[in-house]
Amino acid sequence: MSKLDEAALFLQEAAASSKRRRSLAIQGEVPSFVRTVYTLLKVCDASVIRWSDDGTQVIIVDPDRFGSEICPKFFRHRNVHSFTRLLNMYQFRKVSSSSRNAKDLVFEHHNFRRDREDLLIRVQRKSSKIDKWPSNIDDGGGLVVAHLEQSLCPSHSSSSSPPASRLDDLEAEVKALRAQNTKLKDLEEERNNLVTQLQQQRDALATLMDLNRGLANLPVVDQPPLEPTLDDALMPMMLSMMMAMAATEMPSLDDPEQHQQPALLANLVSVLTATASLPQEEAACPDLPQAKKPRLA
Repeated sequence: MSKLDEAALFLQEAAASSKRRRSLAIQGEVPSFVRTVYTLLKVCDASVIRWSDDGTQVIIVDPDRFGSEICPKFFRHRNVHSFTRLLNMYQFRKVSSSSRNAKDLVFEHHNFRRDREDLLIRVQRKSSKIDKWPSNIDDGGGLVVAHLEQSLCPSHSSSSSPPASRLDDLEAEVKALRAQNTKLKDLEEERNNLVTQLQQQRDALATLMDLNRGLANLPVVDQPPLEPTLDDALMPMMLSMMMAMAATEMPSLDDPEQHQQPALLANLVSVLTATASLPQEEAACPDLPQAKKPRLA
C-alpha cells in the first residue's frame, strides 16, 4: 500500500470517527475538510499539489491529475472545480500564479500555514446563520443537525424531566379529555330522552283533558222507566217450588207443631201470591206504599 493510500485510509477512518461524534457538536474542532487538505499537502506528490516555497499558499500543479487521481480517494467527487468551490467556502482566496505554468491553481488563507497545525482551528466556513454553529465537515458537507435540534428545543437539555415523561403526561391528559367527552355525550343523550318522555306525557295529558271537556258538554238524556227486577220475575217459580216441596213432606204424628205447618204454609203462599199479582205500575209508583216481602222462616 502506497503512502497516498495509507493517508486516504487514515482520513476515511478519521471521517468515520467524526461522524460518530457529530451529535456532540464539539466546539473548536478543526473542520474535516481543512484537515484533509492539510494532509494532502503532506502525502501527495509535489507534481500534483504542494505548498509554495514560503509555505503560505496551496498550489495545485496538475488540476487534471488532481481531479482524476486525488479527489476520488479523499472526496465524493472527481472534479477539481468542486474542490476549488469548497476552498472558497472556507475563505481561501485565489491568487494569480507567479510560476511559469499557467495551469497552476493557487489559493491562500492567512491561517493556513505549513507546519502550523495550531492555526487550522481558525479556518472555518464563511459566516452565516447556519455556519455560525460549530459543525463537522465531511467532504464539504456541513452537519448541523444537533444544533438545529437544540435551537428548536432550547429547554430540552436543561429540562429536569425527560421528554418521555412529558409525552406520557400529554397522553394521560388526552385520555382524560376523551373520557370526559364520552361522559358528556352520554349525559346529553339521557337529557334528550327525558325531554322526549316529558313531551309525550304532556301530549297524553292534553288529550285526556280535551276528552273530559267533551264528555262534560254532552246533553242530559231522560232515563227510561225501570224494568221489572229479576226477583220479581223469579217469584212465581219460587212459589211453585216451595209448594211442591211442602206437598212432598209428610207430617209427623208425634209432633203437634207439625200439624200446624200446612196451615201456616198456606197463609204464607196466599200472601206471596197476592204480592206478586199486584200491577207493575202500582208497584213502581213512588207515592204508594210498597208491600214488604215477608222473610221465610
